[in-house]
Amino acid sequence: MKLFKSRWDSIVKLVIILVVSGIIGMLLLVAVYYLPTDKIKSNIGSGAYVYLQETSEFQYADGYVSTILDNCTDQLMLSKVAYPSTNPVLDAVRVPSYVYKDSAYDMSLLGYLNDNQHNNTGIDTYARYWHGYQVILRPLFEFLNFSDVMILNQAVQMILFVAMLLLLVKNDLSPYIPAYIVMMIFWNSATMGMSLQYSPCYYISLLASCVLLILNKQVSNMMYEKRWFCDLTIFLVTGVLLAYFDFLTYPVATLGIPLVIWVLIHRDKENDKLWEVVRLSICWAVGYLGMWSEKWIIGSLISKDNIIADAIANITNRTSSHTDQEQISRIGTVVYLMKRAFVKKPYFIVIILALVVIAISVRRKPKSSVNHEQILILILIGCIPLIWYFIAANHSYEHPRLVYRALGVLVFSWLAAFTEWKCEVHK
Repeated sequence: MKLFKSRWDSIVKLVIILVVSGIIGMLLLVAVYYLPTDKIKSNIGSGAYVYLQETSEFQYADGYVSTILDNCTDQLMLSKVAYPSTNPVLDAVRVPSYVYKDSAYDMSLLGYLNDNQHNNTGIDTYARYWHGYQVILRPLFEFLNFSDVMILNQAVQMILFVAMLLLLVKNDLSPYIPAYIVMMIFWNSATMGMSLQYSPCYYISLLASCVLLILNKQVSNMMYEKRWFCDLTIFLVTGVLLAYFDFLTYPVATLGIPLVIWVLIHRDKENDKLWEVVRLSICWAVGYLGMWSEKWIIGSLISKDNIIADAIANITNRTSSHTDQEQISRIGTVVYLMKRAFVKKPYFIVIILALVVIAISVRRKPKSSVNHEQILILILIGCIPLIWYFIAANHSYEHPRLVYRALGVLVFSWLAAFTEWKCEVHK
């Protein structure tokens, strides 16, 4: 009875965290819409001309989806950031920007920055997403210009990459570093550092993983119920942040990568890890879908628009098995993305080198045995992106440049599983 009450209290606290997150998220957006945009517009305009040179989907290595910059979406984001608000509360919900009728959609930012005549514009709204990036970008562009923000983005990503390495070492997880590095090579940090669109999932995935690693020692000394609540809170908040900041790029990476870290941290524990992984995944999904739903509900109440209906229509479309031009196979979509992402000689070479490094560097402990459950769980986590592609077939098929990085979960978890096998058998 006491255990049931404790679990129920924890669930109530998680629900409160979710509800409060939606309220805080909306208040932050309203607050940044009060910022004056003259300086923001000037700072964005100082370097946004680069989009004219690169075009909307600039690719600096032909045939490699990992080298495609999503300049189109970056311009959309900056158009929203630079928009001069006249009604902060309503604008925080509808997220308006200027669209020039005689220009391509992704060129409207440059039209506005060049002070083209506004009598030739429409107002584009994009209410089903939170657009939480504005909470970061609007204040940044008050003080930094376009180039400053891009360089800062690259620098912070590199710092976070190194922080993960140090935390893996500190938590006695050094054997898994090759798996982590290969995932980063597959993600192509050079591209991610140059793109605002690709950055949120990178930050959320690594920050959640870092928090798990930082709290590992403290949490391990807690009673089971407190540790259980702490882990669930981390995954709930990860889902919340994903819904708030991301544009549906490679969302399951924010689940899969922290899950791999969690499993590695608990590799010596005797509890039912598979059930724990399921519960953590459910909590992440509740945070993700719950936070998204809060935007639709709060937004519909404030704007009087039917944002819920618009969101449901888009979910139905993105999870369908057809595009505007053709009927597609769900399994075929999975195979198509695997081919687009993996069938490259450099990646095969890197993976083989990683396997060799792991095989050479890891040695067998006396009297150790293979932890089949641990290896199986890591293999199953690696299948999460494939399940996502199967479900969201339309979105995955149409946007390989966005979704392919979800396969980083497969790379990380399966190489970690190989490392785990080597740690147990030859360590």
